[in-house]
Amino acid sequence: MKLNLSYLLLCLLLIGATTLSAQRRFKAGPVVGLNASQIDGDRYAGYNKMGLNAGIRVAAQLTDRSELVIELLYSQRGSQSELVRGTDLFPFQIKTDYVAVPIMYNLKDWLIEEDGGDSYHKVSITGGLTYGRLITSEIDDGTPSSPLQDLAGFFNKTDISFNLGASFFINSKIGFDFRWTRSLVLLYDQNKSGLNANSMRAKFLSFRAMYML
Repeated sequence: MKLNLSYLLLCLLLIGATTLSAQRRFKAGPVVGLNASQIDGDRYAGYNKMGLNAGIRVAAQLTDRSELVIELLYSQRGSQSELVRGTDLFPFQIKTDYVAVPIMYNLKDWLIEEDGGDSYHKVSITGGLTYGRLITSEIDDGTPSSPLQDLAGFFNKTDISFNLGASFFINSKIGFDFRWTRSLVLLYDQNKSGLNANSMRAKFLSFRAMYML
């Protein structure tokens, strides 16, 4: 039911974004890219877990150089013992999939005037918060019916994250962005489960392309 509601919200946002894009103070469009994730506390280092980051983005212009951005995303996160699976004698993977809603403030610079009177800013820096809802989770250590799967049942269903990033536009419609995200709440709290495992906190890097209508 929760996943169906997320699809409904995405459809409503797409419809609203198309309408808002017709107004000069609003822009909207799709975003797609990759997350490179890791989890502090899982005893493995490195942003080895790759996953999809995709959805819809709506930007509302506040001033000539600033805007408020709201996104609705499907975001795959987690951690992995090695960058390429199958190269580790003791493989380990945590997979977590989220529906995420970032709310970001953008400060823009490097104004470009295009032919026809249109203009855009080439670069921007961004910061904000993301609300995420965990929809699926899995732990895989290379053994069938791993007892570690019980740990995934104690993962926090709600995530609040802090974001910092930057973007670069090659024209008024096509841009690329980089974002660093770190959870403010624990993915797993050892004090709430009684299981012998470290507390865990997620963080990840995002590399995305966007097309603003």
